Amino acid sequence: MVPEMHVLEGARTAALAVFSTLFKTDISPMLGDDSKRNKPTEKILFAAQNDEMELLRLFIEFERALEMTLKSISPKPDTRPRAARQMWEEYKLLTKTPPEWDVVVQKVMPIRNLIAHGQSDKIKSNEVVEAYLQLMEVTDAIKASVKATEALRTDRKTGS
Repeated sequence: MVPEMHVLEGARTAALAVFSTLFKTDISPMLGDDSKRNKPTEKILFAAQNDEMELLRLFIEFERALEMTLKSISPKPDTRPRAARQMWEEYKLLTKTPPEWDVVVQKVMPIRNLIAHGQSDKIKSNEVVEAYLQLMEVTDAIKASVKATEALRTDRKTGS
């Protein structure tokens, strides 16, 4: 079997985009005259797609961290699925959340929604990257607070 030309072109474009992203250099001129196939927009779209997927992955991780935390700290843990916004509001009520965390979450949610609904062309790639880096910090802090709470409970149980 021989792959179709559009499949080879797609693989070539993807490989060049990865190389360009990793090494900050365009090697396509060294490989021959394929300037009509390697449009700069294709490279930008490839890089943005990874950033968008990373934000969606981190948002899911954020939701799971909220859900786990609420199950351990809520007086009446809810077993039914809830939206991230509902869980965030409950989390803020039950904990002393730094105001900057709320700013991050309120900024990330609309970006996540645009990506999830196929409207990522309305956001800039650098906004996506900044959003997922900030969301990662908040998520890590929530996970750390859960671990600290669980460790404290374990110490109380073994100490009594």
